[in-house]
Amino acid sequence: MINNPTVSIIVPVYNVREYLPRCLDSLVSQTLKSIEIITIDDGSTDGSSSILDSYASKDERIRVIHVNNGGVSKARNIGLDASKGEYIGFVDSDDYVESQMFEILLNAALETESDFVQCKFDIVGDNSTVHSSLNNKETTVIDNQKKIVELFFDGVIEASVWNKLYNRSILSQMRFPIDWTFAEDFSLNVQVALKCRRIALINDVLYHYYSRGNSVSHEEISDRHLKGFSMYDFAKKQLKDEDVIRIVSEKEISESLRFLDSSIGHKDVSETSIDNLVRRIRAGRRLIKSNRYMTRGRRFRARIVCLSPTLYIFVVKMAKKLR
Repeated sequence: MINNPTVSIIVPVYNVREYLPRCLDSLVSQTLKSIEIITIDDGSTDGSSSILDSYASKDERIRVIHVNNGGVSKARNIGLDASKGEYIGFVDSDDYVESQMFEILLNAALETESDFVQCKFDIVGDNSTVHSSLNNKETTVIDNQKKIVELFFDGVIEASVWNKLYNRSILSQMRFPIDWTFAEDFSLNVQVALKCRRIALINDVLYHYYSRGNSVSHEEISDRHLKGFSMYDFAKKQLKDEDVIRIVSEKEISESLRFLDSSIGHKDVSETSIDNLVRRIRAGRRLIKSNRYMTRGRRFRARIVCLSPTLYIFVVKMAKKLR
């Protein structure tokens, strides 16, 4: 166990035996040596636990915490509580990273005095060719809090936590919502975006996100997917700048319509959730005409929702049946 790590890397693990060695190999080979790798075995039953213990026996920087299955948010929170680093990073256990990732992110964080640094990522599959861009030294620094919030809701700053390195102080008192099983990253990063004063964006592709068809992000929609909308309410209550509130509200309307279209007629989405999405769209009707996140066609659809949600729901249901 390393006593004073500069960076803590938190890795929640659940039944990823096939991919786990690749992930761990990419972490133990980091060019930045002052790291601790905190792995949380979230009740794995496929042999992932023994892989973790084996790696930890060979590398003192790896800590393994075995817990009963409680979900990724609880596992990450356990990792946060156990971490000692001045900076915090997250890696998902079926993904992998470039060997220079945390050295590059840390250097950028120190040089720019940023609250967090974000790198680019690519999406890989079993037969994908990985293209990293370690020669791109361009770093963009944003030190305007209004702009940071705008870039977050514009999607330039991604909702994910795994392609970022956070200053420990920015995560003070923040934790992932343990009763959520979707949009947990979004929840944390909304809070981070509202608190940050300076960030840095790196153009290097340093993180490789592995896409699996059976991962949580590919599951069909249900009520639990809609909990994340509460963070729009949280953000609007915290913000004072009307221009930024408008940005958040426009994004909320756009996402509400997207989720409404997916939710209508779905057996795992309740009428209450449908009504909530409709309410959000109708509450923002004055922002539909100039909504920067919606095409002309989607603005028209949103106006129909405002005029007659019953008609809109009926038409979408019929269209789905005819497909």
